[in-house]
Amino acid sequence: MMKRRFSWGNLLAHLALTAVGVTMLLPFLWMVMTALKSPTEVFSVPPVWLPRQLQLRDGDSWRDVELLSRRPARLEVTILEGVCAGRSEKITDRRLKGSAAHPLIWVDEGGSARQLRAVRIDSVDAPARNRVLIAGGDDTSVEERVVGDSELRRVVRFRFSNFVEAWREARLARAYFNSLLVALAVTAGQVLTSAMAAFAFGRIVFRGRDQLFLVYLATLMVPGSVTMIPVFILVRMLGLCDTYAGLILPPLFSAYGTFLLRQFFLMLPKEIEQAAELDGCGYWRIFWNVVLPMSRPALATLAIFTFIGNWRSFMWPLIVTNRAEMRTLPLSLIGFQGEYMTDWTLLMAASLLTIIPMVIVFLWGQRHFVAGIQLGGVKG
Repeated sequence: MMKRRFSWGNLLAHLALTAVGVTMLLPFLWMVMTALKSPTEVFSVPPVWLPRQLQLRDGDSWRDVELLSRRPARLEVTILEGVCAGRSEKITDRRLKGSAAHPLIWVDEGGSARQLRAVRIDSVDAPARNRVLIAGGDDTSVEERVVGDSELRRVVRFRFSNFVEAWREARLARAYFNSLLVALAVTAGQVLTSAMAAFAFGRIVFRGRDQLFLVYLATLMVPGSVTMIPVFILVRMLGLCDTYAGLILPPLFSAYGTFLLRQFFLMLPKEIEQAAELDGCGYWRIFWNVVLPMSRPALATLAIFTFIGNWRSFMWPLIVTNRAEMRTLPLSLIGFQGEYMTDWTLLMAASLLTIIPMVIVFLWGQRHFVAGIQLGGVKG
């Protein structure tokens, strides 16, 4: 058995791919951490990954408080390096980086890297003062107090209550039901109609089949924004606005799904279909009992694409629905975005709750999805 030789190229390629993968995960991790923070921590400077709670010493215990403002301390520092070494100046602690026990970095007013110098603290003229908000025991009264840094601390605390509040504020229970009903119905219907059309175009021989398929495929070149208005007028004339039928029927047919399944059906061996015909099977039994069981990878792939596409659909539900009871999840997320402010913590929490079904569907169909890719890459 031959022993594989070590290759620096393979090592660098794996490291590069790992770095790219981690980089792509960073926005998702930031989204998760934002969903677990308090509103005041979202735009804190410098940014923090882990959500922290500010606490005030109250005897032997600590109480949760909210920081309203902070007056920086006035420090007397001595420059240790550079052309101004030995000179003393008074600055605020906001222009320092590091800790008082070690030489610090002082950022000059210019802020450029060439103006960074190591310094040390000699004295403190005016200590830092923090104005905090303390909630009363009955959650109805609040108190403001000015305290020093020594009386405060920050502890890591994950606010899972954001998910409960987001679920209640956006009425996600009803939106979940609407999205599940619409996505499952459209997925089942689109897979069935696409499979039937693909079987006709791929396995049944009739005059003008290829020309008709090209015309059918040409509809993929028409942008959805062009057909959206005529479809909406038709739905309104039929009285299907603000109904589940209006949400389900228009996306029930797909030229892309027909093309995807037809290409897979063409790879199936004709001998199995001919054997079924000799046993007396008609087109329907061949389609239902022979072709569909052999096409599970392609059907699962189309089902995943269709479910995810309809689960996150925004424009069509926005146009065809008016009542709050008919909103799907993407429409419910708009409630956290206002004209002047956005509740980012609740928005991120609701967004995480929204992507859970998509992850479940992908994990469920991942095996068939990979099998479909492998079969599609092998000829003969």
